[in-house]
Amino acid sequence: MHKFKIRALGEIAIRCKDYDAMRTFYGEVLKLTPLNESIGGKMPAANIQFYQLGESYGGHTSILALFTDEHKHQTNSGTSSSLHHIALTVAYKAQDAAK
Repeated sequence: MHKFKIRALGEIAIRCKDYDAMRTFYGEVLKLTPLNESIGGKMPAANIQFYQLGESYGGHTSILALFTDEHKHQTNSGTSSSLHHIALTVAYKAQDAAK
């Protein structure tokens, strides 16, 4: 089994029960920079907001993704906001070697 060395946080995604309140908190209270440009060639949906967390490994940007509760089918059925996923960054060479 190939051992990966985790280099940085890539993304953290949260399913939001109160999407507007979460956007206010991260955007206006914490003053995170919103990212509204396309990601992977696709424009984000109106019910998804991305924020820049800071520089990550290899010149990439760590991202916080907030999305509305209507994506429930992809997560647990809880009644509050919840972590959907976390992505960690590894070197491309290590990723390719594991394939």
